[in-house]
Amino acid sequence: MIKIKLIILICISVVTLNAGLVNAVAIIVDNKVITLLDIDRVVNKMNLDEKRARDYLIIERLKEIEIEKNHINIDYATLTAEVEKIAQRNGMSLSSFKDTLASRFISYDNYVNGLKKQLLEKKLFTHIARSNLSMPSEDEKIIFYNNNQSLFTIAKKIKLIKYESSSKELLMQSMRSPLAVVKNVAKSEEILDVNSLNPQLQYLLLQTKNGTFTQIFPIQNIFTAFFIVSKSDVSITSYKDSQQKIIQMIMSEKEQKSASEYLEKIKNSAYILTLR
Repeated sequence: MIKIKLIILICISVVTLNAGLVNAVAIIVDNKVITLLDIDRVVNKMNLDEKRARDYLIIERLKEIEIEKNHINIDYATLTAEVEKIAQRNGMSLSSFKDTLASRFISYDNYVNGLKKQLLEKKLFTHIARSNLSMPSEDEKIIFYNNNQSLFTIAKKIKLIKYESSSKELLMQSMRSPLAVVKNVAKSEEILDVNSLNPQLQYLLLQTKNGTFTQIFPIQNIFTAFFIVSKSDVSITSYKDSQQKIIQMIMSEKEQKSASEYLEKIKNSAYILTLR
C-alpha cells in the first residue's frame, strides 16, 4: 500500500514539473516575458518553426513596450465605432454581427481584443514613421502607378467564398480539399462591392485570379482566405482619379518599412535574455 502511494506521489510530481516547464519563461525582453507555451502556440497557430516563432514573439513584445512607452491607446468609443464600421461594411448591425461571430464560435471579446491590437500597432507605425517620412513626389507616384497597373484595374463586383478558422492547419486542409467538410472551418459565399473595401483588401482580391485562393492572413485572431469565383464590370482607373489611392499605398509601404527597420534597430539594443 505504501509503495502504491509513493508511486502515485512520484507521478503527480512529474506531471506538475512538466506542466511548470511547459509554461516556464523562455525569453525576457526588457520587462516582458515569453514562455515556452507562448512559443508553442505560435508554432502551431502560425505554422512557423521554433526560431521564427521566437523572433516573431520578440518583435511582438518590443511593439508592446513601444506602445506603452509612447502612451499609445485606443479608447472604448473608438474601438466600438471601428467594430460598427466593420459590421456595416458586411451589411449587418452590431447585434447581428455579434450573432454571426457567435455562430462561428468566435468570442466577441477575443475579436475586439484582436482588433484593438491591430489598431494600436497601426498607431504605433504611424507614430514611428511620422518624423521620418515625406509625401511621395510626382515622379514616385507616376512610377508606382505605371509599375502597378493591376492595382488600378477595378472590378465593381467580386463573387467569392470566404474561408475562416481559428486554426491555420485546418484552413489549409480545407483549401486543399474545397469540397470536403472540415470541422471548425466556416465557409460563406459573398458578392462584394469593391468600392466599399479598404485599399489593402481591394489589392488582395483584385490581384488574385479567378478560380484561385488568396494567401492566408489573420483578421483579429481568425485565419482567413478567399476563393475568387468571378469578377464583373472590370475597368482601369486613370492616374488622375487614382491620386488618393496611390498616395495611401505608397505611404502605407513606407510606414511598414520604417516601422520594421525601427523595431529591428531597437531589437539590437534591447535587453533580451534567452533562458531556454
